[in-house]
Amino acid sequence: GPARADPHFRRASARFKIALRPETTPDERASLLPDARADLDESLRRDPRLPEAWNLRGLVRNTLVELASATGADLRAECRGARADLEECLKLRPGGADVHFNLALAGYLLATVQARQGEDPRDSYRGAIADLDRALQLDPAHSRAHGIRATCRHGLGLIAAAFRADPSADFEQAEADFRTALERDPTPAALVGYGS
Repeated sequence: GPARADPHFRRASARFKIALRPETTPDERASLLPDARADLDESLRRDPRLPEAWNLRGLVRNTLVELASATGADLRAECRGARADLEECLKLRPGGADVHFNLALAGYLLATVQARQGEDPRDSYRGAIADLDRALQLDPAHSRAHGIRATCRHGLGLIAAAFRADPSADFEQAEADFRTALERDPTPAALVGYGS
């Protein structure tokens, strides 16, 4: 497609792939990901009609949030930016289970950041679950979607229990999703991970 012809997109894609390699050091990753994002910013400045670039920038942002989450930094704007990028990708090229999964991952990450910041994450969890439902409509075997949906439902159950509401439905749905995820992929990757 046109994005593959764009040198900024190609370089960003290569940097992102290298950043995700297990042998890449944290310092290398800390340099590669912002550089990939800058390349994607330039690619989209040149041509904002490239769904692949919007998707990859959303993935880069999700990855930056996941890596920085331990720092306690306020990452809400980055999470919302990832969602906006992925929504733009879907406007340009509807469908795609992985893009819906990536969108849901951004919502899940936003919920976790909100919870750390003392905000109510329920709407973000619910939005992520809706995106995961769509991803699973498109690809019922998407084990990571089941795993993240289970985690979101578990989070909703914990919140319900904290407010003395009945969390049993959330926990039962979470358990069913965890079971499905692990039946399809018994590795930890079924429960967490990056979209492709």
